[in-house]
Amino acid sequence: MSILKNTIEAGKVGTGGARGTAVDGVSWREALWKAIELFQGFEFVTAGSGRNHTGRTAFTYELKRSSRTGEETSELIISTRAAGKTVTRSSVELALSRYLAVQEAEGMVRGPKSAGQVFGASYLYAVFLAWRIIRDKPEE
Repeated sequence: MSILKNTIEAGKVGTGGARGTAVDGVSWREALWKAIELFQGFEFVTAGSGRNHTGRTAFTYELKRSSRTGEETSELIISTRAAGKTVTRSSVELALSRYLAVQEAEGMVRGPKSAGQVFGASYLYAVFLAWRIIRDKPEE
């Protein structure tokens, strides 16, 4: 995961830095999507709500496949026990950009709502926390 973190750091995603900057020839968008591809089927857990983190939801995701070609598309299908949702690649990139901007300004990301109005933010927040791209506690 270090290539993703190094690429994102070099590119200063969402913080006004050089958005197209690459590490080892890989842009932050390419590195992010490669990580998305690699972690299909891995179980994540949302942060939940409230002081005791009630309402936590376990989920996995996979990339949607084109019904015409069978190739992976740029949409995630998020699967929970109760239902499934789809999240577009642009939402993934927007959420990461916003979370990193909040983290740079505040030193941490307090929760999924920090991304603002981004569909699937609670799931993406859990993924980015698990990958340690963002943190939910101040750096010590």
